[in-house]
Amino acid sequence: MALLVAVTVVSGRLLLARMLPAAALSAYGVVLEAGVATAVLLAVYLLGALHVLLGVAAAVLYTLLYIANLEMIAAMDTVVELQDAVFATHATFLHGSISGLQFALFGLLLAGVIVVYAVVAARVQQQRRLTPKRALVMTLTAVVLFGASGATAGGSAWHEHSVVVLSLHESLRRPYRPATASRDSVVHTVNADASGVVARGDLTGELLLPRAEAAHNVLLLIVEGIPGVYLRQVQQQSGVGYAVQMPALSRLADSGLVATQSVAHARQTIRGLYSALTGDYPRLDLSTPKIYPYIEAPPDQRPAALAQTMRDIGYRTVYLQAAGLSYMSKDRFMPEAGFEDVLGKDFFDYSHVAFRWGPDDKAYFEQVADFIERLDAHSEPWFLTLLSVGTHHPYGVSDQYAEDYPSRKIAAVAYLDEALDEFFARLERDGYLDNTAVFLVSDESHGVSGHRFGRYWGTTVVWTPELQQPVLQNEVVGLCDLPITVLDYLGADDHASRFAGRSILRRYDSTRPMHFGRYIAKGVDAQTGLVIHSVPEGRRLQRFVPSSGALFAPHYETAHERVSELGELPQRLMAAYRAATLIPGVEYQLSDAGDPGEEELQPLHAADPRQQRWSLLQDAEYSVAAGKSLMLTSAQYLEIAPQTQVSLSLELEVAPINGAADVPVLQPSLQLMASYEEIDLDLPPMPELASGEAFKMRLHFSTAEVLERVWVDLRVHSLVSDSAVDLRVRSLILELEPLPEAEPGPEQGVNPQLERFDIYPLGSRSPAHALRQDLVTVAHAGGRYNETTYTNSLQALRANAARFNVFELDFEWTSDRRLIGLHDWDTIFERLYGFAAGEPLAYRELRQLESPLGVTPLDLDQLRDFLWRNPRAVIVTDVKRDNIRALQKIAERIDGHQRRIVPQLYHPEELGAVLELGYRNMIWTLYRYPGNRDSDRVVMQARDMQQRHGDVLVAVAMPAAIAEDGLAARLSEYGVHTYAHTVNSCSDYHRLRELGVDAIYSDDLAAGRCY
Repeated sequence: MALLVAVTVVSGRLLLARMLPAAALSAYGVVLEAGVATAVLLAVYLLGALHVLLGVAAAVLYTLLYIANLEMIAAMDTVVELQDAVFATHATFLHGSISGLQFALFGLLLAGVIVVYAVVAARVQQQRRLTPKRALVMTLTAVVLFGASGATAGGSAWHEHSVVVLSLHESLRRPYRPATASRDSVVHTVNADASGVVARGDLTGELLLPRAEAAHNVLLLIVEGIPGVYLRQVQQQSGVGYAVQMPALSRLADSGLVATQSVAHARQTIRGLYSALTGDYPRLDLSTPKIYPYIEAPPDQRPAALAQTMRDIGYRTVYLQAAGLSYMSKDRFMPEAGFEDVLGKDFFDYSHVAFRWGPDDKAYFEQVADFIERLDAHSEPWFLTLLSVGTHHPYGVSDQYAEDYPSRKIAAVAYLDEALDEFFARLERDGYLDNTAVFLVSDESHGVSGHRFGRYWGTTVVWTPELQQPVLQNEVVGLCDLPITVLDYLGADDHASRFAGRSILRRYDSTRPMHFGRYIAKGVDAQTGLVIHSVPEGRRLQRFVPSSGALFAPHYETAHERVSELGELPQRLMAAYRAATLIPGVEYQLSDAGDPGEEELQPLHAADPRQQRWSLLQDAEYSVAAGKSLMLTSAQYLEIAPQTQVSLSLELEVAPINGAADVPVLQPSLQLMASYEEIDLDLPPMPELASGEAFKMRLHFSTAEVLERVWVDLRVHSLVSDSAVDLRVRSLILELEPLPEAEPGPEQGVNPQLERFDIYPLGSRSPAHALRQDLVTVAHAGGRYNETTYTNSLQALRANAARFNVFELDFEWTSDRRLIGLHDWDTIFERLYGFAAGEPLAYRELRQLESPLGVTPLDLDQLRDFLWRNPRAVIVTDVKRDNIRALQKIAERIDGHQRRIVPQLYHPEELGAVLELGYRNMIWTLYRYPGNRDSDRVVMQARDMQQRHGDVLVAVAMPAAIAEDGLAARLSEYGVHTYAHTVNSCSDYHRLRELGVDAIYSDDLAAGRCY
């Protein structure tokens, strides 16, 4: 049985080799995988001796980790990091991943075999007791087998090791994090340019092809994830053989310039796009992408952008991608980078293959060609940037098409190759290649199986009308070189000087560093070629010397070197690496924290890194198809420093829909993620929004720890089935501030506090304006609870929240001046607690009482929590003593009191004081007003309040008897709304309505029930 499990495990490696035919099947890796499987079997056997379920659990965990690694390698040529396991709880990840699983049947087979082994092994042990000596031998054997595989896991490719052990090694490896300089650390100034990281406007090399003879159109074609080794020319020049090829693209490249050593600096689309469009290095780790400080920076302080520069020299600029724009905030970045038109998934009319990211590659390029016809009809030249998506996991091909290939990934590459062939054929047929330069690059690399640096092997091919013969560019180039290359071709030297990098169209005499991922490729001399250094981790770094002298070589000589033995090299490497992630041309402080390689670069005179503002959405309009969901924004990959106060604000509006007033039409959802795990902010459920409603929320939290890869995942779901729902996101903003030293943050985790969470009709200032609508009932004293009225309790509010939006609450003072929900200390108190207090009790004494009705005293903290969790709720106050002081206390404790609290005034003279407290909606209640029977006087006072203070007066409230005397009718003649109390029958409600009453206070009668 154990042999069967080991054979099954090894079969997984064979399946992987079949799916990735370019990956050599390493005998060493297979042996190590078999050794680890044997160690796992011994562990399962030993755990089963304790309990069969322990053995089964160990077997299942190993199976999941092994299969997950096979899937990750097939998709991205890298192993799983355990920190990403929380992806399994993320709906988007599950949807995309499950639809592209390639080892599902094999996983079920392996799980079945190893679980059966665990059960059989446990039963065998029940019949034959496991002796301590045998258990010790098995344990030592398992440890030796597992340890032997893990001993050399660091820095090795997956095919040379056990994927499970390598996965654990990568997960537990200490992540790179800049050290924090001590107060007495040495500080000196460096400059990004002076470090040799970036040379600005370098057009000194020898041209490899002619420049443009006219103001040709420029097509920048960015293909998703394609490594350069798929090109025949690159394989021949680099000496790296690879089974996966793109024959059509290779044939097309025979008439262009091919860069054989092209670098994709980072493994994320938005980072590749940033570098290709600005000439600046992206952030090389998964900290905050540079697009966010770019968006927020004033235009004159941003790095130059290619699209804006092309616009400046007379080009029409368009960005057109197959996927939705909001993912990774490309909808915000592209307009700021200078694109006049920014178009995404919604632009396209059809797709040949159902694919969640967008149209498949053939449908995409067919419709792009149609678009180019329309674009070319304009008189000015155009700069069009395209981004395909079909070669992104889970790959945009049909199941039938994929059957002819070892894996969906390879099938998607072939499908893209065919699509590009057809696209270029049409461009040539229609004559566009006669006046258009085409620059084809990849945003990132989805990996080259078995190659150490294949994850950063990019693609670069250039076609120009002037090019007469093929050209090979064998120098190391990167996405950061693209802007200066385009401008070099156009002869725009003055504009090219604004960009960093070197022109891909030139050959240079000197070498330069090139940064990618956690590596630095540094030119040494003509004989040795390149030496690649890893960024130091702890006290060691790795050194790689390529066998061919080129960056992407067949083999590398590797060595681990101690930082302490390398003198100034680690410091220079780290300075260069960090400077590569910062804006060129800016001076930075290099703070020496003590050990070599542990320095920290910070901009001179820069703001605290915890003091930032990221506008994720701003005045963005969307249309949600009937009954469908729509992702508005996600995957920003921000980083938040420790001891930071974070504020998140959201404001969105739902457009009116005919015939849908007061009917829920939209359900937003919001998650805040960090390292793919949800940050628990204890948010109330997002409300269902009706046609013509606006929603605002603001919350803040503090964090004691670094929060990595943070993103705000905002989605909406249509609740109607017969029409689309239009909405506008006014703003979605994250603001960061350092915590004051006097207010330390939490010891761990976050400390969320919700400041604002409310809904109001469009065109009005607050939810209190809902009080003006017909058929509104104010729940008197919180509404009836447990067959009892006047409880003014939290329990009553919760019980009635589904039926009422507006609640009247009575407030009284305790003996120690705490404000609580209570009508009086005599009759009502006795009803609630079984005895008459006669005089106010202390708050603590009151909290210790038990009510036979199951109610507890409502305090302002409980009221604030209720309002957070019920954004439609509005509170009308009825303060029995010291009204202004109570309203001041409420204003201090209730966030958003201006919108959520409607004070009742007992005399018009209170109005000025209440306005000074920030309240903007009031009710004048007459039950305590001495002249409430003098209708002339009441009408005069109400009109005076209206004329002097606008529409702050929501209504005049009165006992039903006064309304019946005709006051309600008189006030309605002057446009003053009236409320009557307390009304508990439909017959009384209808009678009062006929007398001019607009709404009622009631214990349990929702006015809508009377129709």
